Amino acid sequence: MLPPTETSKASLEHLAVLTAELESQVPSVRGLLPDLASISRQIAATEGRRSTYALGTIKSGKSTLVSALLGVDALPRGSGVKTFNITRVSHASARRARVCFKTPQQLAALIRFDLRMLGCLADAPSDPYAPGADTGLRKIFDDFQKEARADGRLARIEGSGDEGSLLRLSLMRLRHVTQSLESIAVRHGAAVLEQIRKASELVFETESFERYLDWANVVEHAALIQEIELSLPFPPTLSPREVLVDCQGSDSLNPLDFAAVDAALHRADRVLYVVSSRLGLRVADKALVKHLATGGLSTKTNFIFNVEAYEPLGRSELDTLLAKFKADLASVGFAEPPVRAVCALHQLNRHRSPDDRMLVKGQWERRGAAEVLSHLEEAFGQLEAELGRELDSGPGESPEQRIAGLLARRIRNIAAGMLARDRDIHGIQGTEIAYQEVKDAVHRIIEGERVELRKRLDRMSQAAYDTHAEIQKTIDQFLAAGPDAFAASISLPESLKTATRHGEVMAAALERFNAEWTMLDQQIRVTHVHPLIEQALKLIRQNATHLHKVIPGVIGSRFSVTGSEVLPGLGETLAGVDSSLDQFRSQTDVPETLAPVVLVPHLASGLAAEFYARQWFSVLQQKLQTKFGKLGAHKHDTQVITSDPSAPADEKKISKLWQRTLKAAHKAAKQDQEFSVSSARENLKFMYLGKALERASQAVENVMLAGISAYYQDLERLRDQQSLLLSGEDRRKLEDWLANL
Repeated sequence: MLPPTETSKASLEHLAVLTAELESQVPSVRGLLPDLASISRQIAATEGRRSTYALGTIKSGKSTLVSALLGVDALPRGSGVKTFNITRVSHASARRARVCFKTPQQLAALIRFDLRMLGCLADAPSDPYAPGADTGLRKIFDDFQKEARADGRLARIEGSGDEGSLLRLSLMRLRHVTQSLESIAVRHGAAVLEQIRKASELVFETESFERYLDWANVVEHAALIQEIELSLPFPPTLSPREVLVDCQGSDSLNPLDFAAVDAALHRADRVLYVVSSRLGLRVADKALVKHLATGGLSTKTNFIFNVEAYEPLGRSELDTLLAKFKADLASVGFAEPPVRAVCALHQLNRHRSPDDRMLVKGQWERRGAAEVLSHLEEAFGQLEAELGRELDSGPGESPEQRIAGLLARRIRNIAAGMLARDRDIHGIQGTEIAYQEVKDAVHRIIEGERVELRKRLDRMSQAAYDTHAEIQKTIDQFLAAGPDAFAASISLPESLKTATRHGEVMAAALERFNAEWTMLDQQIRVTHVHPLIEQALKLIRQNATHLHKVIPGVIGSRFSVTGSEVLPGLGETLAGVDSSLDQFRSQTDVPETLAPVVLVPHLASGLAAEFYARQWFSVLQQKLQTKFGKLGAHKHDTQVITSDPSAPADEKKISKLWQRTLKAAHKAAKQDQEFSVSSARENLKFMYLGKALERASQAVENVMLAGISAYYQDLERLRDQQSLLLSGEDRRKLEDWLANL
């Protein structure tokens, strides 16, 4: 073993010091991080031997390959998934199997860790192997699942992240531990459980050697077993210093496999990555192979293309499969990997079943592929020769450096899981920022966006009512005929030809003129103003969508979670905006001043003054005075000018009064045009679009603040219940610690 360097010593000490500092500053993480000293001793104890790990997905033939190299069928093997724990095989003169279990202290600490990670505050049993502990743990786990399923936590946990998710691992490990303790009590009895509690191992020697398979073949036991150690005589082709390690399938039914394999790989001197010729490089393979490449293990990795014994391949078929295999490897980071094609089962049959070996050979010969089988046998011999040679330690990492790297990697994964835990369990994470500060920030963002959009809407209104715009052209077209032509085009209604009240004639004429303007107004509104309004409201709604994207990014840095996890979803935000705009539409008509010209009531008084000044009206007044001796109306009240109801109406004068009223209204409209258009434009900007924008902006702010308020209420509730793993300050310390790590 190489002597430890000062750098590696400092690295190990550095890890221990950093971890101790974190646990002193953040009490809630005590017991969640691994015992560095204990793990270091365990890993150091394996040094002095060379470790070759067989790795791959389920049913790739890893166990068969290891057994073929050992020259004995000693590992769990057969149809279905058989390997649930890491199995280490080393040389010894006699056969011996040692099933190593987690100690009561280790298992209790692991259960406490998993319960805390899952948000379950129940007290874990201090000794999980003690009589009745399995029943107590079952009740805790069942109660947790019932509560977590009701409040949605269970769905979040089961759907959290990838297969290596710390939360999912905690859930599945706790489930397997519970099942395993119950299974041992039923299958093996209390005496065996007591032996495990005291010795943390079961040993099977000589004739009882194969009884270890009763433990290795049961998936539930995997959560309790640290690993399985086999000792047996090695064939001459293997160095007695070699340790062959059969790993669980990285995609097996045991969800703890990936975590265990990931930790073990960093202790490997060499990796044999096994892939079945029938299945090729599957999705799970690509993920693990990419993990090897990014983890710096590519120089240790040799790829074994395991050809199916009972599926003979011709040379071209094998070459095609190998070419695809190498191309797939290149796509995940292995450009020119060492690949060796072998037939593991055929090689194992040399020692296990000579008859089966001859059967396989005969099938290949009948297929005309005997030469290919010979090539596979030769490749296996080369693999044996390579394993028999001494590994060159070279200038690479020292054992202590590998230990430090392994520990740092494991701790980093655990810490990252702790940082994500509160969010994945409760949908919320601790923060130290005050609610008022967040509220003010949201208001400033919305106000700034509102001001900018208001400027844009103002420009739209200005353009719509510009002197060269379509609205102005429509108004000019209406007025282009002139007052005389307009008055001549609208004859006196039959109902007014016998009118006896001149004010009634004037009022009817003004109403008719305004009706013409109303038709023009409707034309302008439908053609120009309404589309403008809809476009403006669409922009306002788009602005709400933009705000929903902007606000989380701005305020997210103030939380320990992203702003999108604090704020309501886009659908909820837009629903609030739509509700506000719909209410605004129903309560706020497009103001009448949006019409290009609207004759206001005082125009009637102006027209009356004009008629009073004319001579024909004086004659009429004299006749009235002769008959009644008084003036029949006040000067400015056109509605009450009366004459004798029994007097015959002068249709000519009534018609003239009608036409003069229409002309005067037309002239007044033209004179009032610039003011009316300006009023319409300003009213559209401030009384309609401006108010719509204010209502929508307020709706966005209300929805956002409601979500933020709910976040703070949930945060306070979880703090009161002590359900959060990390406060905002604790999270900052843990993040700083990770950076130093």
